[in-house]
Amino acid sequence: MVFTDLDGTLLDHHTYSYEQALPGLELLRQRNIPVVFCSAKTRAEQAVYRDALQLHDPFIVENGGAVFVERDYFKRPHTSTRSTNGFDVLEFARPCAEVRKILSMVRAELQLSLKGYGDMTLPEIVELTGLDERSAALAARREYEETVVTRLSDSDRERFRAALARHGVMMTAGARFISISTANDKGRATKALIEMFRRERGEIVTVGIGDSWNDGPMLSVTDLALQVQQPGGNWADLPVNDIRKINGVGPKGWTLAMSQLLEAQPTGCVAAPGAALAKPNCGTSER
Repeated sequence: MVFTDLDGTLLDHHTYSYEQALPGLELLRQRNIPVVFCSAKTRAEQAVYRDALQLHDPFIVENGGAVFVERDYFKRPHTSTRSTNGFDVLEFARPCAEVRKILSMVRAELQLSLKGYGDMTLPEIVELTGLDERSAALAARREYEETVVTRLSDSDRERFRAALARHGVMMTAGARFISISTANDKGRATKALIEMFRRERGEIVTVGIGDSWNDGPMLSVTDLALQVQQPGGNWADLPVNDIRKINGVGPKGWTLAMSQLLEAQPTGCVAAPGAALAKPNCGTSER
């Protein structure tokens, strides 16, 4: 199964297009390999891409805030916090409304002008992000995190981080903005979902692919960690052991990674953990 970041990985960093990732997705579809979105994007944002790509696998929202699983996706019982709109939900973070209250307190404590999505109008979000109005509205529908858009100096960033920690809130720096939430990260949610799949399907091989350091926790818990290039051709410095760097930016690199992983292998074969990307490990059982 493949866990993938969206912005800058499956989606183009500037245009949010997935066009260049389509050949890689088709390779996975041919082999019935689950594709799990693991992104800072909201449930509403991810729904657009899941519908467009006709994906029905579980997905992880807002940097690990919650796991959403379509009802009856798993045959065996699995852990969930609640059910809503046809999904079982396993939540790791407290509601966004609580996080925004803490942001207000920290803003007063530090006397910093900290602006989040909750402080902005829809036109302001559109102007800042370059998203169209519909996409910006979906991005603002945060359930577990608040997005802080204020650019901070290194010293103010550390003051902000320390103040949040005193209130039990953590910060995650993305490619453009800062996300703040209660104790959750992509790794915790990924690990929980892997356990769900293993209870259902037995032993599986897990692949993680991302581009930014907030993907580190996700990549640290998968069998194989892949990293695509960021715009400009560089790789972010991620504290992940045995990470495989792909010579391709964003979705172009994503398809290259999936091709190297699967193209030389017959349907039903998967790459062994730690093996060369293009080296098959074809046993008698299909996964």
